[in-house]
Amino acid sequence: MPVKLVEKIDTPTYEEFIALSENKYSQKSKNELIEILKNNLADYERKYHINSHDFIKRYEKGEFENNDKYPDHELFRWSSDYNSFKKMSAGENNS
Repeated sequence: MPVKLVEKIDTPTYEEFIALSENKYSQKSKNELIEILKNNLADYERKYHINSHDFIKRYEKGEFENNDKYPDHELFRWSSDYNSFKKMSAGENNS
């Protein structure tokens, strides 16, 4: 049975990899990500009937820790999305 040769894969150099990574996070991508985060926050707010700003204050005080009504993993994602949204939105004004 003949052996099939595998094509050589062009692997980028370290410098090319860094340049590609930086291009991956263009302004358009950042704006799209901000929009996704904004939609995620709106979904959490509808589901739990509380706005994200009030949620984060209460979450940081530990008010949800022993409440089975709020799954920990989802609250962590909500907190993470909120903090990412705030950081990225603040960065928007600086660029």
